[in-house]
Amino acid sequence: MIINYCLECSEPLRGRFDKKFCGDSCRNVYNNRVNGNVNNYVRNVNNVLRKNRRILDSLFKMGDKQIHKGILIEMDFNFQYFTHKKVNRESTTYCIYDYEYTTKDKSKFVMISPGHVDFETANRKPKGFRNTGHYNDL
Repeated sequence: MIINYCLECSEPLRGRFDKKFCGDSCRNVYNNRVNGNVNNYVRNVNNVLRKNRRILDSLFKMGDKQIHKGILIEMDFNFQYFTHKKVNRESTTYCIYDYEYTTKDKSKFVMISPGHVDFETANRKPKGFRNTGHYNDL
């Protein structure tokens, strides 16, 4: 008979032969330890992105469509973080979730605009889509 041991506390396991942990507490401690660094990194990046979005949102709601880059720097805007970018021949547009900004005039000014997200099209299901509850239908 093969005896398995808990991956966290090394106690002998009883019950199913494919059991890995002796209980929920050991499973939680193990998974938090294994995934802790990855989760911290993702949380920190999301915090920076949310802060950048709040800054753009507040400036846009105040009516500022064009703003000096120095003001963004004073507000602790981090230009190294963005969700995606659009590149064309004339300029590069950086996106932070639903807001976009483009540098202008040798990077002295930034143009702020809300992104163009068509929620009606994004939420529409493709033709022939049948929801039977199976993940293959997605």
